[in-house]
Amino acid sequence: MSSVFNYQTLKVRLEKSTRTLHITFANDDLDNAITMETLFEFESLLAWVTTKVEIHSIFIQSNSAVFSIGYNQQLLKKLTIDKLAKFTSKLQKINQAITLLPQTVILDLQMGASNIASELAMPWDLRISNSSYKVHFNHTQLASVLCS
Repeated sequence: MSSVFNYQTLKVRLEKSTRTLHITFANDDLDNAITMETLFEFESLLAWVTTKVEIHSIFIQSNSAVFSIGYNQQLLKKLTIDKLAKFTSKLQKINQAITLLPQTVILDLQMGASNIASELAMPWDLRISNSSYKVHFNHTQLASVLCS
């Protein structure tokens, strides 16, 4: 297996024998919160992989017990309305791009996901999780609305 990209919040490796791209959400400092940097890296990765039909499948996971806590609530409080609108727009573009990928895409939700992380989980071909998985569409508690 070889490293493909050098991202800050994502670890990406390619398993040549199965032609599978492994993506690990690895934003350790923030319990895998989805930040603008995460979305930027993920969007650029999806743009690259769209043209790589030799990659047969994509497997996405997290390096923590839950897939992601979604928004980092401390950072969310500091976002301006314009930055939040850009964040939401980027998430919408990513969700639409996922549906157009030529590869089979599998997402491991592990023990759970919250707010935008659960929203990001919607367009994948296959979703797997622990039997104790909990999804939280808790957007209204954060005074936000669904992106999709």
